Amino acid sequence: MFLQVEDLMEATPYQADDMILSLMIKTTLPLAIALCLTSTTSALLAEARAVEISSPDGFELAGTLWQEDGSEPGLLLLHQCNLDRSMYDDLGTDLAIAGFRVLAIDLRGLGASTDASYDLTRSSTEEDWSRAKAKFPEDVEAAYRFLGEQGEGTIVGALGASCGGNEVLTLAKTHSELRLLGFFSTKLSPVEIRDLLQTSGRLKLLITSKGDSAVQAAGTLAYRARSTSTLLLYEGSSHGYPLLEENPDLATKIVHWYQGSLDGLQ
Repeated sequence: MFLQVEDLMEATPYQADDMILSLMIKTTLPLAIALCLTSTTSALLAEARAVEISSPDGFELAGTLWQEDGSEPGLLLLHQCNLDRSMYDDLGTDLAIAGFRVLAIDLRGLGASTDASYDLTRSSTEEDWSRAKAKFPEDVEAAYRFLGEQGEGTIVGALGASCGGNEVLTLAKTHSELRLLGFFSTKLSPVEIRDLLQTSGRLKLLITSKGDSAVQAAGTLAYRARSTSTLLLYEGSSHGYPLLEENPDLATKIVHWYQGSLDGLQ
């Protein structure tokens, strides 16, 4: 697959062009095919699977599970309350390709986790929200247990957007093995900040925009727990998912943080 200079010098211009084109086809086409196969293989390994999870009261939660061979460390993704688990379609795939077993669920009353009693897409009065949110902790616990049953790897972390971040903290209070906690545009109360500051051995990822109401809590944690916190601060006032759309680098940074932090725990 090598061209000799003498061959090109002896060839006519048209012959030289043909020789160069032939070499390009022989060398670049296999590379392109290899890259395509690699990409396709990764996508197949990270294929998403729809799942159903039963909460203690019998309510069925809809979820998406990404996993390769079941031995990966687990990550739980919780969406913000004005969206559903589809906000993590791309990020879940990226995390799975990076080597994690990933579960995203629709919180009760949202997305596909609805029934006649809980459907915040149709009726969203304050009472409706209060009833649904009162069930969030046990639903998230059920999702956590389901993820643990899908493989051998320990569940090492969770990421929650907005209200989902508050549920991450609630879950972490009863599961010390959750060492990597992500808060994505989550407005934390002073009590929640205190609880996080009092925990040890946990790393925190804080994502927010400068104009978001979550920025004060994120800044406080990033300063007071700077040895265990990473702050990703963006311009504007976008809240949650729109930050992923507006900043193509954010998903990569999230994946790298979980990868790098996991390496630091081992």
